Amino acid sequence: MATTNTKIIMAYKAAHGLPLDLPLFTYAAWIAQGYRVRKGEKCKHRVTLWKHTERKIEQDGEEKTVGRCFHKTMSLFEAGQVERMV
Repeated sequence: MATTNTKIIMAYKAAHGLPLDLPLFTYAAWIAQGYRVRKGEKCKHRVTLWKHTERKIEQDGEEKTVGRCFHKTMSLFEAGQVERMV
């Protein structure tokens, strides 16, 4: 069975004694939610997650989209390290 990033993060929280409702997101995920990481903050958590990429290739005169997934160690930030963007 495939493991999702959400399950990986929940397992990380359980293994490290963190509250399960503690929001942990990557820098880009916080930005997408309207927050920014405060200047000078260092990530408190490094977790290996799945990353998906896509690229377009031309094959037999047709343009196709090819995707792949791989593991990447990501920096996660807590809610106390971010602030709402104005």
